[in-house]
Amino acid sequence: MPGIFGVIRIEHTLPHSKENLIDETLERLSISLRIDDNDKIDLFVDPSGRFGVGRIGKRHFSGQSWPFQTAAGRVYASGHPSVGGDGTTLQGFYAALIETPEAILLQASRTGSHRLHYGSWGGYLFFAPEISALLKLPGAPRDIDLAAFGVLLGSSQLYRDQTLFAGIKRLVGGTRLRVAGGRRDVEEYWLYRPGASGVRPYRPRELAHEMADLLRRSIQRHYGDPQETILFLSGGADSRALLAGALAIPSVAPSDISAVTWIDRTVPGDSDMSVARRIAEITGIRHQMMVRNQVGYGEKSEWLNERLGGGSNMAFEHPYELEMMRVLAEQGYKRSIRGDQIIIVRPPCFNLEQAWRAANFRRLRDTAAAAQLLTPAYRSDIIDASETVFADLEQRYADISFNCVKDSIWFDSRIQNYILSATYWRHMYFDERCPIHDDDVLDFMNQTPDEFRLSREGFRLAAAELWGERPTPPYADTKGLLHLTERLGAGDEVGDYVSRQFLDTDSGFWELIDRDAALGLLDNCKTTDVRKKSPLLPALRSARKMLAKLSPRLAQDANVAIKRSSVPNVVLLTNVLMLKNWHDRFITGRAPDIH
Repeated sequence: MPGIFGVIRIEHTLPHSKENLIDETLERLSISLRIDDNDKIDLFVDPSGRFGVGRIGKRHFSGQSWPFQTAAGRVYASGHPSVGGDGTTLQGFYAALIETPEAILLQASRTGSHRLHYGSWGGYLFFAPEISALLKLPGAPRDIDLAAFGVLLGSSQLYRDQTLFAGIKRLVGGTRLRVAGGRRDVEEYWLYRPGASGVRPYRPRELAHEMADLLRRSIQRHYGDPQETILFLSGGADSRALLAGALAIPSVAPSDISAVTWIDRTVPGDSDMSVARRIAEITGIRHQMMVRNQVGYGEKSEWLNERLGGGSNMAFEHPYELEMMRVLAEQGYKRSIRGDQIIIVRPPCFNLEQAWRAANFRRLRDTAAAAQLLTPAYRSDIIDASETVFADLEQRYADISFNCVKDSIWFDSRIQNYILSATYWRHMYFDERCPIHDDDVLDFMNQTPDEFRLSREGFRLAAAELWGERPTPPYADTKGLLHLTERLGAGDEVGDYVSRQFLDTDSGFWELIDRDAALGLLDNCKTTDVRKKSPLLPALRSARKMLAKLSPRLAQDANVAIKRSSVPNVVLLTNVLMLKNWHDRFITGRAPDIH
């Protein structure tokens, strides 16, 4: 929950014993995806037996017609897609099944904003927003995708359409699945390839002005009723630009705008909190702080990890945010506005490795700390399997500039597999909108030259124009996020839960991961002060900046050489924790061990 779900017949001739399969599938998926009595479910079964489709979401999501007609066909969608000027193109944030005379199409929005996973077996294609719901269907495949396992262990994220299951894929943003003539084929109907073709001249002020105007119009289009809309406000550039756009809506007064910032009071020097508070004072908006806590850490993390089907350590990094979304929904909010980095904050890239490292991908073979966690029985197989991802990466992004590669990988994989996994629980309660990912903004970004995107300089110019003459606090440089290493002591709820997982000798997960190596990682994290900064750090940063000015290429070579094999222990710990829970829940079928 939320999204669309259902089944499509691939083969024309199937046994009579499967006549009720569509109805049974819709019933099973409805039960699996439902969270509470506030969920509303719409169902449709094609009279000819070609497909059955359902939509689930909170009752206030149901404003979109079900179905609605376009020139291309009949559309069954979650979210609120609009129809483009040609009468066929869908725009906005959605997932949709499109019924045409020739084919049945499953389509993701450009950003894959509404999660959609699929797999085919027994002559049918099954789809749902949650992998866990698909796995409850008879015959669902549970074979582990070793390539995905290795990539996730070393990089904390998956690549494009990967899930941890070989037989289940994610429908990537900008793609559709066509089912026709006894076949299913994936098609790309749109690509995010900024600077690849039709590039505009580099006139930074002119481009920034156009981007500011596009953002302003996007925010006005997506903001909705101010009394029912909550804006997620951090100390960063994205949310500040969105707030400035909301303040520019003629019918909205500052006191009509509601914003929330979540914090962890155990984190010293959390500048997100202080900067967000200062912005609220400057603008006169209604602003509330919500405090993270880790009460029920294990139970919340495991519940969210099941909903995400593994695939991201977000469930174990930010488990309390689901509870915060529930509280905000109880306050009467129905729509949320958020910002996500469409432009990656990284220096220029001069080769392919620099590009995929900038998007936070690491080769497992180069990351000794991660590779050594694998048992000897599986180490070579998982490392070799994960190399196929980098072979695909080299082929897929071969004909574009390295800076375009960087931004494309960030958009296709980092945003859609990692960042959007953190927004899934917001979709459970809100009509979630990200105006920075509006179709018009994305089209504009595809035409921008590399110079405009480097280090987000162009976006910051646009954000500054939106902000206007108001006092301008500096952007936040620290965030109040959970650091597991600070909560691993005996007697701490988080620490006790984590220790119990690593001391669990009965788990089949230790066939893949060496338990002694994992215990060593845990001990290392318990004795490491991640907040303690080296006294040499300021000098190193100054030297890095100087080198970047003198020779950007050499600076990037040095940066990649340093970080090629580097992965923080706390990140590895969180990855192992998530993967163990995923394996226990889905592979061996064990009940959660919550105390």
